[in-house]
Parts: sequence; structure tokens; C-alpha cells
Amino acid sequence: MKIAGIDTGAKGCICLLDVVEKTASYLKLPYRDDGIINGYLIEKLFEGFNGVNRVVIEKVQGRGGWGATQTFNFGKNYGMVLGLLHHLPLTFVQPAEWQKAIHKGIAGATAKDRSLSVFASLNPSFGQVRKCDEGLVDSFFIARWSLEKSRMVFCDDWNFINMGNLL
Repeated sequence: MKIAGIDTGAKGCICLLDVVEKTASYLKLPYRDDGIINGYLIEKLFEGFNGVNRVVIEKVQGRGGWGATQTFNFGKNYGMVLGLLHHLPLTFVQPAEWQKAIHKGIAGATAKDRSLSVFASLNPSFGQVRKCDEGLVDSFFIARWSLEKSRMVFCDDWNFINMGNLL
């Protein structure tokens, strides 16, 4: 079973969990120099994700305080990701839904802090989890939420593979 989780935020990431291989392959969302998502690299990445059973994308919306250009560019990038992956089985999840499942009983000032804390405890072999890993952590939990929801049997402490080094 292979499930990809995608956090489409500015620090977003794609994370593919392979339950059989016990790997979590990931790629920080690649951007071109003009701030638009590099669709070529995303397509290339998913060519290597043969047999993906499900792609789970965080359902997002613009935020108050954003300017029109920022909101438009965010929506454009989100739409490009959807367009690139339209041929795969897509599922959408609200941030609050996957966070509620992951953060049960965890203390922390913000949702990001709680996610980083849970990630570190579930994946000790990953090493030090830093603030710059937020996109990876969110995309990992988006995919992991789908595994839990499907009642898949899996073990934590995944073997992480940075696909950015292979492209």
C-alpha cells in the first residue's frame, strides 16, 4: 500500500508512505525562480511512485490578511498540483481533521509545535526535527492520517528518503 500526503503550503512537501517497504519518500515542493511550482519535477517524482493507491491533499483556503496577489498565486500553485495529479485517486482532508487525529493528548503552543513533537516521538531514527521540516512533518501526517482512517496496520519509525537528492 502506497499513500502520498501533500502539504501545498509555501513550505509544502510531498511524502509517500510505502507500508510494505516501510519507507517515507519525500520532496519539498519545488518552485521555479518566478515562485510558480515546478510541475516538471513533480511529474518526474510521481513517475517513480508506481502503484500509488491514494493521494491525500490538504484542503486549503486563503487566509485573512493575505493580499490579492499572494492569494491568487497560492491558488494557482494549488491548482497546478491538482492538475498534475488528476489521474490519481485523490482524497482531500481539512487541516483540523488530520491534526485532531494526530495531536490527541499532546501539549504544545501551536499545531505546528504539536506536530513536530509527535513526529519526533514516532520517528526517533529521523534525528533532530527542526522548524524547517514543517512541510515534511505535515505531509507525513496527512498520509499517515489516511492509513489510520483506512485501518491499515503499520509500524512507525519510517526510513526517510529525500527524493530531492535523486532528481
